Amino acid sequence: MQYLLSGLRATEFLENTVVVEIGCYRGVTTRVLAQHTSRRVIAIDPYIGYGGSEQDYAKFKMNTEDVSNLAHQRMTSGEAFRNWKSHQASLVFIDAFMTM
Repeated sequence: MQYLLSGLRATEFLENTVVVEIGCYRGVTTRVLAQHTSRRVIAIDPYIGYGGSEQDYAKFKMNTEDVSNLAHQRMTSGEAFRNWKSHQASLVFIDAFMTM
């Protein structure tokens, strides 16, 4: 986590960018990322396959429900890439299988 937060701090000066987490599972890392930046954090996870149960999604929602700078996209990373409409990403944390 210290390396991830170090990377986050190194990109804080990049205005009008977002932070992206691909594979957010139960939202523990998502929450930490969002708490350490004022930028928007986009969490991408379809909740299918490994670590993709509805119980995991419920835990994610519970762990992140009060995080105001978070947006969750319930889709695969490939779908998110094809439909990307956000600002430029200054940090991308990949903690999942990439599916197209």
